[in-house]
Amino acid sequence: MSKINILYIHSGSGLYGADIVLWQLIKGIDKSKFKPLVILPQSGPLADKIEEVGVPVKIMKMGVLRRKFFNLKGIVPYFFLLAISVIRLMTIIKKEKIKIVYSNTSAVLAGAIAAWISRTAHIWHIHEVIVKPKYLWKILSGIIFLLSDKVIAISEAVKSHLAEGFKRNAKKAVLIYDGINIAKFDTRIKGEKIRREFNISQDAIIIGMVGRISRWKGQEHFLEGAAEIHKNFPETKFLIVGNPYPGEEYRMKKLQNQIESIGLKGHTFLTGFRSDIIEVLASFDIFILPSQWPEPFGLVILEAMAMEKPVVATNHGGPRDIVLDGITGYLVPPQDISQMVSALTKLIEEKDLRISMGKNGRKRAAQTFTLERQMSALNKIYENVLRDRNLFT
Repeated sequence: MSKINILYIHSGSGLYGADIVLWQLIKGIDKSKFKPLVILPQSGPLADKIEEVGVPVKIMKMGVLRRKFFNLKGIVPYFFLLAISVIRLMTIIKKEKIKIVYSNTSAVLAGAIAAWISRTAHIWHIHEVIVKPKYLWKILSGIIFLLSDKVIAISEAVKSHLAEGFKRNAKKAVLIYDGINIAKFDTRIKGEKIRREFNISQDAIIIGMVGRISRWKGQEHFLEGAAEIHKNFPETKFLIVGNPYPGEEYRMKKLQNQIESIGLKGHTFLTGFRSDIIEVLASFDIFILPSQWPEPFGLVILEAMAMEKPVVATNHGGPRDIVLDGITGYLVPPQDISQMVSALTKLIEEKDLRISMGKNGRKRAAQTFTLERQMSALNKIYENVLRDRNLFT
């Protein structure tokens, strides 16, 4: 059987949740059966990682759906970019004899449209729970159903949200959890490098979060809680790891101003993007993800659990699938600063609890959220779509 050409289309070139998932997917694909080609809107660390494993990457400016387009001024250039992207992708589909188009995130519509016009099989991997604007999610949910052979949801929250947007997605969507390579997360690493870099003593408790600096991730809420923690535990340090989306650099400045205004300067560190994520997680004593809106999954939670860190996360979205409340960490009500502080305080005060929850977390990650399980499920999706389309050659 000749190799099946698959075109992967993604919305960015960073190394955050959905970016990492795509990289792992590409790295783990059975190259004896499939020949991948990746389209990204710009160069970046993701493009570099993919090319390192011998998979070609094309950089193409695309109409990626971003919040900045949600107005009269932005909608016209968006649709212009979308139309151009569709035409370019149709040319690639024909030239490269693509059998499957794989859209990674709902922000890239061009691949779905190009596949539909070209009568090519299309798989849509959904990594989002879009709360606002609601009308957009309703429209997008219908498009996802109509233009996909199969829809992959990364959590129960994403799957149910797809069905809420368009009921028939309940049957088309398949739940496949993101996975990690547990062996990569070496718990013998203790994070001394990070502590030295930020001049943090080995005895100080570090509470940290990792993720995009964005309006919904909850960095501001974390800082509000950190200010309360600092009153009772003045030696505790706080790390916020990640960058904002391009064009939203002002968010980093806002956080810097907030840190100074609440008296946490010298105790809280904005590190920006870090490629040494294992070292970073190793330095944490407690991991926190205080998302204001539902987290679609929370791959970084798995990574923290793999490094034996107890997790405090908000009780909605994907974390409800991952965190066992009271066993691997705590789930707290969204935007409830007092409950967040209470959970963090308990973990600060009880070292044995931190250790036991961390060990429980790694065990759960190794049993339930493996990369092998994810890749096996994805390979079955490819085969089913090809079989349904009579595309096996």
